[in-house]
Amino acid sequence: MSFFRAVSAASRRMVGIIYRYRRMLVSITRIELAKRHAGSTLGMTWVVLQPALLLSVYLFVYMVVLRMRFEGFSRFDYVLYVFCGLVPYLGFMEALTTGALSIKQNMHLVKNVMLPIELIPIRSVIVGMASQFVSIGLVLLLVVAGRSLSWHVALLPVVVILQVMWLAGLTWVLSSITVALPDITYFVNLFVFLLMFLSPIGFKPEMVPQGFTWIIYANPIYYMTEMYRDTMLSGRSPAVFVAATYVLMCVATFALGSASSTAVTPGVNTYVYFAPDLQRAGRLADVSLSEATERHHVELPAPALQPRSDPSAEVSRSSGAGAVFELASGLPSEPQLRLIAQVLHTGGQAWVYWPAEETIERVDNERWLSLRRHVKAVKWMKRIGLPIDRAVTTWHRAPTGLRWIYRGEFPVRRSDILVKLTLLTLRAQPVPLDRPACGGDVLPLAGVGLYLRTDYWATERDDERMSRVVAELAAISERVVCLTPRHDRLLDGMGVQQVVMDPPRLTAGEDAIVLAPTHYGPIVKAACQTLRPAFLYERICAGQSVGAELSQVLGIPYIVEYPGSDVVLHEALDGMAPFYPELYAKAEELALRQATIIVAGSSNLEEHVTARGVDAARVLVVPGEAGLGVQLRTFVEGQAGATRHANSIETGDSYKDQIQRQWNRNPVGSQHAGTSQPRTLEWFLEVERHRYRVYAPWMPETMEFAHHAGHEVLEIGGGLGTDLAQFAMHGATVTDVDLAAGHLQLAEENFRLRGLRGRFVHDDAESLPFTDNSFDLVYSNGVLHHTPHTARVVGEIHRVLRPGGRAIVMVYAEHSWHYWRKLVWLFGVKEGMLERMSMGEIMSRSVERSANEARPLVKAYTKSGAQALFQAFDRVEIVQRQLLAEELPSGLQWTLPLSERMLGWNLIVKATKPGDGRKASNS
Repeated sequence: MSFFRAVSAASRRMVGIIYRYRRMLVSITRIELAKRHAGSTLGMTWVVLQPALLLSVYLFVYMVVLRMRFEGFSRFDYVLYVFCGLVPYLGFMEALTTGALSIKQNMHLVKNVMLPIELIPIRSVIVGMASQFVSIGLVLLLVVAGRSLSWHVALLPVVVILQVMWLAGLTWVLSSITVALPDITYFVNLFVFLLMFLSPIGFKPEMVPQGFTWIIYANPIYYMTEMYRDTMLSGRSPAVFVAATYVLMCVATFALGSASSTAVTPGVNTYVYFAPDLQRAGRLADVSLSEATERHHVELPAPALQPRSDPSAEVSRSSGAGAVFELASGLPSEPQLRLIAQVLHTGGQAWVYWPAEETIERVDNERWLSLRRHVKAVKWMKRIGLPIDRAVTTWHRAPTGLRWIYRGEFPVRRSDILVKLTLLTLRAQPVPLDRPACGGDVLPLAGVGLYLRTDYWATERDDERMSRVVAELAAISERVVCLTPRHDRLLDGMGVQQVVMDPPRLTAGEDAIVLAPTHYGPIVKAACQTLRPAFLYERICAGQSVGAELSQVLGIPYIVEYPGSDVVLHEALDGMAPFYPELYAKAEELALRQATIIVAGSSNLEEHVTARGVDAARVLVVPGEAGLGVQLRTFVEGQAGATRHANSIETGDSYKDQIQRQWNRNPVGSQHAGTSQPRTLEWFLEVERHRYRVYAPWMPETMEFAHHAGHEVLEIGGGLGTDLAQFAMHGATVTDVDLAAGHLQLAEENFRLRGLRGRFVHDDAESLPFTDNSFDLVYSNGVLHHTPHTARVVGEIHRVLRPGGRAIVMVYAEHSWHYWRKLVWLFGVKEGMLERMSMGEIMSRSVERSANEARPLVKAYTKSGAQALFQAFDRVEIVQRQLLAEELPSGLQWTLPLSERMLGWNLIVKATKPGDGRKASNS
């Protein structure tokens, strides 16, 4: 019964579309008829003249040339008999052949006009039958001339309408198939041509030999011609069997065509596309949206938009597969939310789209509730939170401001500086350096090179090392300009231009160091805007961020010379303990993340840099200054084609490519092993100690490491293998599947150093390379929220688990202190990032932070959303964990045990596959 209800609903919907758009249908049909005869002298007169001439030719042939007739029929009666079958057949033939190509030939209407796609085949049917309508009138005139009309002619409009319904249903199906399979039109033309000889147009059915009469009754044209003859010529009521078959055939075809008009070919799904102001809309046809399940990267070309005064009415009138709402900021407006709710209420699909990010999100009921929460929360944060924050900030700044006024002490607001550096770090993106032009023995870099030093505290008047570096740069550049805090005589005879910058007003103490960028920034920016340098070369100095900031703002390739953190601080502080360690560390991180090339003096420094998550492909090791120019030139030449990172899987998805780029170059947790030699046993153990003692002491018990001895355990995205090693040490047989080959190599090395055994597979979790019912436990910690099709991975987990098997999966929690305080409030509202980017983009930039340019997909779930992901499982339990004491205000840190369970950043889902498993544990 559900099938018949669906077909009935589709038919009612289609009738409603035709009725609502009847004026538009008449208009586009008239335009199409005019186009057919455009350029001719007689114009639209041919609509009548052409069928009249055609029937005149047939009349002459049958009356004069062939002189054919049936027994008991005059020649004129025979001609009328033929015409009553030929006229509807010709209309059928033209409507069907043109209608089959209607959508493919009119994709511009589908994409750019607010026209339901279902009307296009109907237009082709009506245009194709235009000659038939005229011909019917001419045949009726001939009937009147030769005999009298019967009252049965009153049934003729019903017969015509049923034929239109029949052809509409056929063309809906055929036109949809033709979009994906154009060759079908050749078969349609051949079939229609064959039907002409099998149809009783010029002969009577009883003239067919006895054994072949079934062909006549299986031919739908027979029932159509009999209905036309009975109503126009015979003067009798149609036979009950013929009439019933004709009505059923036409109505059933119309209903099935209505149901399949959008389902047969997803490639022609059409959507209403709304501009951010909702005052303009267009029609969009895009195959990628049908595959979008959550958040995805798509290049969605906006259609031509037309003014729309009532977007709600547009949604009501639309028959498309859904609606796309373009957003100009991070969140939809309240009117957009109302329209999305209207789309969902009517059974449609809705998406929100950010053109600047080329990202789209599917909005279901769960996501709509989340967006509404965000819109309301952000509104109150702006109304209440921001004024309070400004008042508190002003109150705290007042004492330092007064000290500056009355004592001449320049105030240092370390929190302001830290926030600025944090935001710059989040936006860091290395600017590619142009490859050197070929020709000659030396390949110079095009343009001017700018060498920058802002370490005004350096005591040496003449820096030999700086002069050697400048000489090397001058050898590969057309020209080098040096911006220095003091005059250096060694640069005078080198043919380079030296610009000595004015010193800061304050030069004593660490306050002067962290405030120096505010002094040097405008000076260096003016020089960059004047010179337009091809690159900017800077030796990292404590607390200095001018070079990295201008590289980011002005798009200048940035080459950083990295002597090591200890050396940088020693040069600035002369061995004293730093008062602003977090500012120095953040400025250094900014430089490393923004750098196009990092010049390290030794392999040890390279390992130190890459251990912090920097892409090894951006690090150039140059012991000393000799040969820097040659090596730099060679490095730039080969940088674009370098393959110094682990092999990647071709997924065809940009988000998955970002995942591989992130974790092939930035091993998770490696930043917490700063004192050990990378890739040693002590290095892996240091990562483990931090994970279970500092970061997540709750994890060993909650994740059940000791509860699966003797079980087959699969981990999806094992990282360094830290968690998987715990299962293995407690007696489980373990397998690691990971999309990031770099992670997989480190996990295998971790197991080898520990003396553990495991299987390591490089593959995509959205299509696991394992047979059904293979594992007792599938474990995944912080991975599924990075893949575009999370539900697909959960389906794969269900497939590979044995009946009764257990899944333990961690995803990020939307209802968490970290999400709302740091991501929404601090980054989104206070720093204004939600004014220009989505929450998904904010999370991609800030949650999985590293010194490379990767922006992996990050999603956060509510408990109900996580529950929906695992709806195919039994006994689904969700616990919330992960909140550090320092994340809470000092007065609330005593609430940590309770706060963690209510506001933790991790949702841990534990679920059981239905069925009885002998080995699976349900503990």
